Amino acid sequence: EIHHQQWIRKISKAIAEGLFNQVFVLVLQILILIFTTAGLVQMLETSGDFWDSGGPSRPDLNFFQSVYMTVVTISTVGYGDIAPVTYLGRTTIMLLIFIAILILPMQFGRILDLVRSKPVSIGGGLLWRSVHHVIATGSVQYVPIYDICKEMYNPEARLQRENKLAILASDNPSFSMKELLLSPIYRGVVRYHQGSPMVRPDLDSVATTTATAIFVLANKLAENPQHEDERNILRLWAFKNHGTRARGYVQLLRGENVHRALMIPHTSIDNIMCIEKLKLNIMGQGCLWPGLSTFLFNLVRQSSDSIESSVTRNKWLSEYHYGSLFSIYRKRLASLYVGHTFTEAANMLYSCWEVMLFAIEMDVVTSSSSSSSTSSSQQPSFPNRRRDIYLN
Repeated sequence: EIHHQQWIRKISKAIAEGLFNQVFVLVLQILILIFTTAGLVQMLETSGDFWDSGGPSRPDLNFFQSVYMTVVTISTVGYGDIAPVTYLGRTTIMLLIFIAILILPMQFGRILDLVRSKPVSIGGGLLWRSVHHVIATGSVQYVPIYDICKEMYNPEARLQRENKLAILASDNPSFSMKELLLSPIYRGVVRYHQGSPMVRPDLDSVATTTATAIFVLANKLAENPQHEDERNILRLWAFKNHGTRARGYVQLLRGENVHRALMIPHTSIDNIMCIEKLKLNIMGQGCLWPGLSTFLFNLVRQSSDSIESSVTRNKWLSEYHYGSLFSIYRKRLASLYVGHTFTEAANMLYSCWEVMLFAIEMDVVTSSSSSSSTSSSQQPSFPNRRRDIYLN
């Protein structure tokens, strides 16, 4: 059954790409041309020219021989063992040659164009339906994808190789992107598929329904930021509408488009990062606490333990490098810390493990009840879940 479903998926994908349609049209045109010409030539050759009752004719010519002569003529082989003898038959064969010269090359050219423009898939052809993987789409460029790969497969992060990265982009991969995908480090764990989130077979090709997270990247240098935000919102909506339960993360360029993303019906966007608001907030906070931007940048970015000789000779560079080795990790606290204040829990973690407590993420469940206008009916209460993050 699984093999049957895979073949159905491949056939539907080929139909969506248009290659199957062009091949079908070409085969149908060739068959119509052959059998129509063969029947017409057989009729004209057996009856002879109507204006010359005593002219040459071939009453013994059957339909198979006529089909054979038509195929040999179209293929430009021309054995000459069977040839028309009437004027009408020869005229029909000449028309057949002109029609074949005009139609067949055009159809072959369209098929070749579709083959050349066939979506590129690099990194493996198997669907990741039984492993954890995330999807990156939108404005897929080499620099952000390289940063994502470095963070996911950094040896210091100790992430397992079962965490895969699927890239869904509408453009062909650049030369730098191909080098990244074919490198021994990321081969087998990073997959690039050319397609669009608006096309359902392309969503199936990256196993959208089993993904754990979806990242919609924005082009920071877009000429029209409004248009870029609208496209990213539609991309994430297409993923959510496909039935995925993955967490959605979208980058937006303009702050006024945040509420538009939240107003999408039947869609829950887990995290919206507005680059414009994020920059302004960090710049504003940096005026109160100098060095905050550098501190946040080093926390969210993995660094290597290796220290160059030029760094060790400068005290401030050595201290900066030591601070850049710290990273944020999301861990579940044990029940031992329940009932303690934030300061007490932070002191306990630092004294025992030399770990600094940066923030606490909590799932808060509240109940909202609604009563009717009459006192006799009371609507049941439904739990509402929200996620709060408490910073030190």
